[in-house]
Amino acid sequence: MVKNNVDLRGEREGRDRNERNTQKEVQRDLKAKEKDEAKRKEEASKLRSYDNVMKSENMTTNEVISKAYLMDANVTFYCFADWLRFR
Repeated sequence: MVKNNVDLRGEREGRDRNERNTQKEVQRDLKAKEKDEAKRKEEASKLRSYDNVMKSENMTTNEVISKAYLMDANVTFYCFADWLRFR
């Protein structure tokens, strides 16, 4: 009978260590993908929200808009009246 001096325990521990390292790498990759996906979703959510648009300095009331419209209409009327007068 031939006996080989094979370290079965060492081989098994080495194989297990390699499997653990591979599993850890897979988990790191998965975690990085999830983090990127969460960041992408957050950016998409910001693009869809009105937070950047709905700021007080961008807001005007109907009263302000109507006054600006009336002022523009008066200027237009007076310009037209002058045009008619000097025609």
